[in-house]
Formats: sequence, C-alpha cells, structure tokens
Amino acid sequence: MLVLRLRERLGSAHYSQLLELARDFEKAAHSLPEVACYRALAEQILGEGRSKAYPHAKRYVDRLSALDASVRNYGELRGHAEYLARLRKRHGRKFSFWQLVDGAAE
Repeated sequence: MLVLRLRERLGSAHYSQLLELARDFEKAAHSLPEVACYRALAEQILGEGRSKAYPHAKRYVDRLSALDASVRNYGELRGHAEYLARLRKRHGRKFSFWQLVDGAAE
C-alpha cells in the first residue's frame, strides 16, 4: 500500500489532511495504514513541542493502543510496544505528555 511505502513522508503532510486520511482508513477498516497516519500525527505534535496539542497526541496514542489488537502483522512497521518504547526514548522529556499517557494507565 502506498501510504505504508511513503510513511516517512507522512510527517510532512498537513495535520488536517493526515487526520482525514486516518479517519478514511478507519472507515475502510485498513488498520495498518491507519496506524501509520496516527503515528505521524502524534510525532508531528511531539516533534514540534506543541504542548497545547498534547491531549490530541494522547488520543492518537490511545487509538494506536486500540488498533494493536486488530493488527496481526505490522510488516515493516515496528510493533506497538516497540513503537511506544522508541517514542518514549525520543520524547521522554516531554513530561506533561507522558503524564497524560501514563495517567490513563492508572
């Protein structure tokens, strides 16, 4: 699928277009490209340090966690647990974001 092959470019897509694309994949029950879109959305927010948008990024991470049950094979993408560990390593200093994420687990 083209979205998966070009996933490295998803991060440069406009936020609203990327969100629309993710929702289209959700409606079509295409979980893996949906995962790629939501990962790109979360990483855009965290990469730009947009703390006011951290609740959105948290929702995307929650959606990724929910999608994990429906993805049988991540193929070339990292599995969910590995992805989250890498995200935490890359953005671990964004404490207010991780408080949102970890607070949901308590």
